[in-house]
Formats: sequence, C-alpha cells, structure tokens
Amino acid sequence: MTAINRTIIVQADSRYLTQRVIEALDGYDDVAQAAEDAQEAAAAAQDAAQQAADAAVDAQQAASAAQEVIDDINTLTEEIENVKRAETEKWLFTADWQLRLDDGAVPPNFYPPEEEARRRQFLRDQIAKIEPGVDLAFYNGDLVDRPHLKTTGAASHYGFKEFREDIYATGISMDRWFFLPGNHESDHVTGDIPTRATTEEYQRWIGATDYYIVKGNMAHVFVGDGAGYGASQEIMTQTLAWLDTTLDSLRGLNIWLHFHAPMYGAHPNVTSDNSTYGIIHGVARLQPILSKYTDHIVCATYGHVSNVPPGSVWDTEVGGIRWINITTFIQAAAEEETPDLSLYHFNYIDLIRGTQTAVLRRMRLDGSGEDLAYRATLALPYPADLGGLAPSFDGRRAAQNSRPLFRGPVRAFVDAGWEENRENVGGDPSWRPRYGDYYEAFQVYVSETGNDPFPAGMLGGIGFYLNTQATQSDDQSGFITASTPVKRKAWFGGRQVSGSDDRGQAVLAVSKADGSMEEVARFSASDVGASQAGLILQTGGLHVPAGKVGIGAGATLGDLLTAGVSGVIAYDGGLMRARRDALMHQYCRDGEGVIVAFQQGAGNTQVGSISVTTSATSYNTSSDGRLKTDLQEFDGLGTINALEVWDYEWVNGSGRGRGVIAQDAALIAPYALTPGETPDEMWSADYSKFVPDLIRAVQQLSAKVAALESQQSGGE
Repeated sequence: MTAINRTIIVQADSRYLTQRVIEALDGYDDVAQAAEDAQEAAAAAQDAAQQAADAAVDAQQAASAAQEVIDDINTLTEEIENVKRAETEKWLFTADWQLRLDDGAVPPNFYPPEEEARRRQFLRDQIAKIEPGVDLAFYNGDLVDRPHLKTTGAASHYGFKEFREDIYATGISMDRWFFLPGNHESDHVTGDIPTRATTEEYQRWIGATDYYIVKGNMAHVFVGDGAGYGASQEIMTQTLAWLDTTLDSLRGLNIWLHFHAPMYGAHPNVTSDNSTYGIIHGVARLQPILSKYTDHIVCATYGHVSNVPPGSVWDTEVGGIRWINITTFIQAAAEEETPDLSLYHFNYIDLIRGTQTAVLRRMRLDGSGEDLAYRATLALPYPADLGGLAPSFDGRRAAQNSRPLFRGPVRAFVDAGWEENRENVGGDPSWRPRYGDYYEAFQVYVSETGNDPFPAGMLGGIGFYLNTQATQSDDQSGFITASTPVKRKAWFGGRQVSGSDDRGQAVLAVSKADGSMEEVARFSASDVGASQAGLILQTGGLHVPAGKVGIGAGATLGDLLTAGVSGVIAYDGGLMRARRDALMHQYCRDGEGVIVAFQQGAGNTQVGSISVTTSATSYNTSSDGRLKTDLQEFDGLGTINALEVWDYEWVNGSGRGRGVIAQDAALIAPYALTPGETPDEMWSADYSKFVPDLIRAVQQLSAKVAALESQQSGGE
C-alpha cells in the first residue's frame, strides 16, 4: 500500500470516529457511558494520528526516492549530450566586425558618448545571436577599424582592448577563438593618420599573426596580412616559404586555410591579380604553392570584402580550391539607423566524427523565420577525426610558437623598407612591397645542385647577403616594383669532388664586383691527392706555395717568423722553440738527441724529455742523483701483492684492457696515481711509476729463490 493510500484511509477513519463521538453525546442519557465512549473514540483517534505520522514518514521517503530518480535522469541526459558532442562539433566563422566610433573623415570626427554607446550595444546585440554550443571560433581579420590613432590625441576609440571585452561577451572562451590580422590590423597609413607598429599592438592584445593548429586530423592554417600600407593583402615572401613548408608537413590531414582577403577569381570585387580587394599577386605567387596540396585542402575562407548580398553565394572554386566568404561586416550595419539585418550573417560548419562531409550554414542576423541564408556541403579528404577538447598542436602557445623546421631553404630577412614603414609617423608613405623579390640577409639551402646562388656542383650551404635595391615606379598600378637587385654575398657549402665521385669538399665562395661567384678556399680529404688535400686557398687568399710565411709586423719571409718574444720563432738551422708562460721548451734537430724537453719552475729545471735516434724514440723522466736525497729501503713485493689488477671492459666500448682501479691503487701507491682536480675529472695512473716496485719485487723474489736453493743444497 502506498503512503498516499494509507493517508487517505487514516483520514477516513478519523472522520468516522469523530462522527461516533457526536452521536454518543447526543444519544446517551448516561453521561458516564458517554465519557466511556468518548475515551474509546479518543484512543481510536490517537491510533489514527500515529498512522498518519507513519504515512507522512513514508511520503517523505517516497519523495526522496523520486528526487533520486530525477537526479539520475538528469545525469544520464547530460552524459548523452556529452557523448553527442564528442561525436559532433560546431565551428563559427566570421570576419570584419571593425566597429567604428568616428565618421571616417580625415582627421576623424568622433561620435558623442551616446552614439558610441549605441554602436557598442549594437555590436553586443549581434554577438548575442551567435548560436550556443560553438566548439571553435575562427575570425579572419579586421577585428577593429582603427587600431591605433596616434596623432589625433583622442582618448576614446575602439581598439583591441575593447574588442577583447566584447569577445568575452560571446560566451566562447578566449582560448577557443582563433584570429588573424587583416589590413586594418597591419602596419599602414590612412590619409594623414599614421598607425605606428600596429602589428605589435595586435600581437600584444591578440596573439600570433601566422600560425597553425592541429586538432584530431583537422589542421587550420592562418595567414595574416602584414605587408604594409596600400598593399597589406600582399603575402611576404618569407611567409610564403613558411606556408609551403607548413602545408607539406600537414599532408594526410584535412587542411582548412584562413586568409583575410580572397584570391582573384573568388569574388567579383577582385577584378585583377593586383587588386587591393584580393591577395595581391595571389594567383602568381600563392596559387603555385596551394596547387601542390589540393588533395588535402578542404577550403579557404576569407573576409575583407563586403557582406554577401541576397541571391549571392561567393562560394567559388579557384585553382582546385573552394574559396568561401565569411564576412559579417557588423560595422556597415551599425552605420545605418535601421539596418536590414537579413544582409548580415554568421557562418557555421557542422561536423560529425567519421564522416567525410561537413555542412556550411550561413545564418542571417535578422531573427526571422528565414534564418538560413545559404547551405552547402564540403567534402573532407579524410574521415573526420575531431580529436580531444583542445588542439594537440597550438601554434599560438609560447612553447610551440616557433615555425617548424624548414625542409627546403631557411631564410632570414633584412627589409629596410619594412622597418621604414613601421617607423613612419606621418611622412611620405611611398614604400610598397616588392612583388617577387625581397631583401635577404641569410639563407641555408639543402640539395641544390648547381643552381644560383651556388657555384656549379654545390650541394647546399649557408649564404650571407648584402643587397642594394633600385626601384622603379609602375604608374599604371600605382605600386613600386623592384628592379634586379645587386647582391654581394658569400657562401659556405659542400659539393662533390666530381659528378662521379662520392668524396666531398667544403667550399668557400664570394661574389665579385659583377655579382658572379668565385671560389676562394676549398677543404678536401687526404685521398683526393697531394695537390688537393687539406686547405687549399685560391686567388686573393693566403697562398703558401713553398711552405714559407711571415707573420706579424717587421717579419721577413722565412720558414716561420713572428715578431714578439712570446710568439713562435723558427731559424734556418732547424731549431724551433715554442714558449708560452715559460712552461715548455721544445727543440728540434736533424741528428739524434732530445727533440722535446720539459722544464719546470723559475729555474727551468728539466724534469723530462723526448729523445730520438735514427730508429727509435725514448720518453725520459728526470732521475739525476743530484735531485734526490733521504734514500730508504722499501717493500716492493708487498706493494705489488697489495695491488688489485683487473681485466676489464672500457665503458666507451673501445675494447678490453688490464690494469688497476686508480682510486683503489692510490691507497697503496699514491705516487703512481694522479687524482682529478675536480670531482668530475677522471683519475689517471702512470704505470711507469710501478717499475721500481717491480724491480724491488723481483730482487726480493730472487733473494728468496736463492735462499731456497741454498737450503735445498744444504739438505742434500
């Protein structure tokens, strides 16, 4: 019986007993009988109350059990949602919010505080329309309209700091937003309002400009603007080299490309390959790189151009790669008093683990029933692996911020024009990027065969450049293009001795006045022949045809001659004496005798020598009686017997050996051992110092043998 049923029965019993009490009082003349009946009724009522209390306890227990069931259902629902989210992901794509708090004039006229507040709130109202459940968010540049108003003195403008505050309002954590700089974030000048080092401001508040991330088998590569005023959609040559190497390292993954501007052919506003509405010379310079990886690239997304109007798609294939416009362009909507928000969109990608299809949804901001403006599917080269919660590689992080090692050329650049433009605070902004060329200071090449800038046959090496660059104006396009630079350079690299020879050489080459390379030195192994072995110094270097040279001021050409008492002196008679800190004297002679003498102390006492005959070499240590005193007998046999001698394997794998352990032997014969000067230095033994012990031990044994022989003879 349930607690609720029991409660109902108890209530019914109570009403029945109450009725009996009333009837008893009315129906009995005998008050005593009525009291007795009332007492019985009271006892029955007390029983009913106890039953009611028991029913209440049962009801409370039932309520607790029901809550536990509800909690279990909620937990199970949450787990189901987590499983579903682990199998699916939603990505947000957007660009070009670039909220403006001035009228765009030169110089700008800033809006009053109430208009600033209205525009700021309008932006946040649109941000609030981002769908819940976004796993990753990608923002393709132009975060702000004017990141750095240096010369206006304005205390109020919408910069990176304010942008970050509004990003927090999206509810998507900052570490799940991935940004790249657009032309409004790169160094450039707008009219007479210069923006100085705005790229550095972007890096301070936002982060990296060119990087990639990997999550599961999804790789996202971000290439930001940053080339300079008037042409900030130009991708610098060193960035192209990084992009090529990065894409090569990401083969086998689903690659998503993120740019700020589109390629020529992807958008109707980009009418030529050098239009500032697109990636300048993208077809000429970027497309040859991308074409090598079309089998791995899902698509390329971009912003920069205006929002997609009704009836337009701007999802176009260029060179085998889909280019998709993701512009939101909230600034344009904020400019209007009553904007048509059906023209503005957020873009989403929906993915399911294990499938090879992603769904693109372009959602209107007007909040109408017709939210979906465009829907398309994207083919993935490989089944989707969504990975874990965070990227397995995140190029924004400090520990992972360096670009990957180059498999091709490694270059470092010195770009005077770039530095000049960065420091521009209002002067003539005449510098433009150099299309197809660059200032280069340092290169490392691998597996190049006879190609410029190497001399013929070089396999690779390190190059050092000092460039002078003449420029000429291209009046038709309004840009400045580069003439052929004069490169004064030096290379150190390797090459084969000949095309059919596996032997190698190291070569030092420098450029001549006409720019051609000339070898000045070559290093070769001994087996290339006597005339080529070792260091060969070519034209213009140190040439030693007869083995004679003079070194130092005042020196004359001889076998070897240097000025100064502490240098090296050679005489025609064949004696060479090397002196350094009076620690060593060295002698060389044609006949027999001492070739090296070792001396010690201020008195130059000779303590050893190396002498030669016509057929042998002797290593001598001092033993002159004039150097010795306090002569004593000693037990050589006891010393030899006390030493432990081992057959052992050298730790470095050089083979087996026999000898003592220096630290142990030092306890027996310290005169034969040399401890390390520090705890880390090795100990060493001079086995020649054991010879006197061996001689004495032989003498002692000889005496014992003689005594035994004498005893044996006497016994006979």
